[in-house]
Amino acid sequence: MKKTMQMVAVTFAAVCWCAQAATNTVYNDTREVAGIMMNPVQQLIYAVTNAANGDTVLIKSGTYTFEDGEYSAIVEGVKNLLQPLASDLSIVGDIDTSRKDWTLGDEPVVIDGNGKGRLFYFQEGGCSLRNVAVTGGSASTFPLALGRWTSTYRAVFTNCIVRGISGTSNDASYYILFQDCLYQGNSAYFRADSGAYGCDFFGNTGGIHFTKAYGCRFAYNNTGLELFSMDDESVLSDCSFVANTNSQCTVRCRDFDKVFEKCDFIGNSAACCMFFANTVGKTNSSVVSGCKFIDNNAAVLMMNDASGSRPLNGTITMTNCTASSNVSGQNCGASSGVRGIVIGNVNAIGKCSIFDSTFSNNTKNATGYGIRVVSGVRAVRCKFYADANVLSGYTQEWGKYNETAGQSILEDCDISSGELRDCVVDRCDIHDVTNKAYSIFKDYMRVTNTLIRCCVTGDRANGLGGFYSDINTLDAEFVNCTIVSNDMLILDIGWTHEGDNTCRFVNCLFNENRYGEIISDITMSNTTKSQNNWDNNLVGFSTTYYGAFSAYGRINQSRFDAKTGENLLDLCANPSFAKNRYRGTPYWSLLLNSPLLGKGDPLGFTDSDLDLAGRPRLKDGHIDIGCYQCWVNPPGIMMIIK
Repeated sequence: MKKTMQMVAVTFAAVCWCAQAATNTVYNDTREVAGIMMNPVQQLIYAVTNAANGDTVLIKSGTYTFEDGEYSAIVEGVKNLLQPLASDLSIVGDIDTSRKDWTLGDEPVVIDGNGKGRLFYFQEGGCSLRNVAVTGGSASTFPLALGRWTSTYRAVFTNCIVRGISGTSNDASYYILFQDCLYQGNSAYFRADSGAYGCDFFGNTGGIHFTKAYGCRFAYNNTGLELFSMDDESVLSDCSFVANTNSQCTVRCRDFDKVFEKCDFIGNSAACCMFFANTVGKTNSSVVSGCKFIDNNAAVLMMNDASGSRPLNGTITMTNCTASSNVSGQNCGASSGVRGIVIGNVNAIGKCSIFDSTFSNNTKNATGYGIRVVSGVRAVRCKFYADANVLSGYTQEWGKYNETAGQSILEDCDISSGELRDCVVDRCDIHDVTNKAYSIFKDYMRVTNTLIRCCVTGDRANGLGGFYSDINTLDAEFVNCTIVSNDMLILDIGWTHEGDNTCRFVNCLFNENRYGEIISDITMSNTTKSQNNWDNNLVGFSTTYYGAFSAYGRINQSRFDAKTGENLLDLCANPSFAKNRYRGTPYWSLLLNSPLLGKGDPLGFTDSDLDLAGRPRLKDGHIDIGCYQCWVNPPGIMMIIK
């Protein structure tokens, strides 16, 4: 065999197929080619290396396995088993079936590198491989290469299977466009620099990098999947990521713009499903739309913070996504024992905006610290429900309970889970929050035009929790809020903060609230602070109304009732709620006969500000108490003239 190959190598230099656009056939048995008897692999080498520009190499059904001595070209110390010199060369398996119909390991046309080197080291552009299964066996030094190192020449692989490729160096494939291919059971590094279309990536352990992917499936891979850019934009569309495992992240995104659309992440196990970061000097503006994140043992989306070596310098916009039943661990790349986050990063505030998305039943995978569903994001028209409830085994310490949002801006959201900490909230419906050991709102808060209704919360055994509690900073403001039909403490201020900051209510309405068996719209609990601190600047009211008052600890109801001016707290037993939807009027809006119409302080509201129903907040320069502005005009007088 060695002598025959030496003769073939000499003949290669003298013999050339000069006809253009020829079809050169490779057979699965030994036969004479160019006057020399060649086995199937020798025919394959001859056909590929002697092909002219535009030729087609047609490979008959069979398995072509490289044995010792059956290759001749050695370039720069790397063994290249098939090194075509032609451009626009087509290497085609002579079959008419789809790789989806093939039996794995028993495909019609197989080229087996057998660990001897790398295949298809293309020298020119426009080359393609079609209808072929490629396997490399085990290579200790040279993994099977499927492309070209330089971006000058790129190859197209269509209806192919690539399996069983291993190696120690990172050049399994470069500059490939994958179409309708299967890449399975490989441990070598893979790059689809021109993208992947309709492909499956199953059970791989080597790194998989791609610039774009459309209609692809990534499943059971134990490796990092990196979406990188060679151009200005990378795209993942209609792709699914199922049951992939990795210690860091399912998909890592770096540099330039990224687009994720209609992708599903289901049952993956990693620190996070998607991780965004930049190299120094790079920025990006990434979009995630129409994606589903379900049952992952991972955070959904994490952003590298400014203190990291590769901070996120750009922005992320998420729209129409669902994150459900994910069990988040610690932050992506962080040490154990820190708060889990579903989306965001505690040190990357303001980088991410989320629109029209739903979050439900997300939890934390260990006791000791809780979860924060969103952190440092702006969420608009989103739904949060059944999230962040207290988990068994948690000790009653601040910071160890689950939170819906932290350090975030929430606008026009539907929220039926707590807790909100260090947030700005506008035009939200917060309702039916239960099973909270502490409070719906904590620390710094700015809440405007918001309805808080039908919540049952608080640690009654210890007399703690409910509506608002201070933890680190007593600095909250509630403006034009309607707080109704809740069963909880309204204020629990039992920490060490003296008069530096204030919990202030302006244009607010409390009604039909209770605490246990006590009817109490304003229910305050405090056992440590002096009466003087309560009266001065710990709690302030302005044009705020309540129907019933009760107090615990050192609070004196008569002292509050006597307040005037800036600290005015007024009684209004019957605000006259609509109680049903009449002509589009929400349930807790005010009727025309309400004594609270136009009684609010206009403050800094402008004509562009809206109430919870999306109507202008100001009417004739006046503002109503609570979260709704009444825009129902009184009936006029109709005169009939006959």
